[in-house]
Amino acid sequence: MHIPVVWDNSTEAGLARIFEAMDVTQDKKRFVHCIANMRVSAFLFLYRVLRQGMPLEAARATMAQIWEPNPIWQKFIHEALARGQNK
Repeated sequence: MHIPVVWDNSTEAGLARIFEAMDVTQDKKRFVHCIANMRVSAFLFLYRVLRQGMPLEAARATMAQIWEPNPIWQKFIHEALARGQNK
């Protein structure tokens, strides 16, 4: 599956598409990536916390191994956590 994500303008709808793709393939082995692994680490952080119930700090530690989100992505993550992204 290819889900395009604009680097500096990720959207709630894009996150919902990623969550949907992860949900429908949860019984399969998946390879999820982006060119620099930054966007995908943020999306997987959110998926682990919001869908799989992983503790926030454990998921954040995994993401931090790849990058510390810049202010644009910090805002996106904060907003998604606040919404709960239940879609």
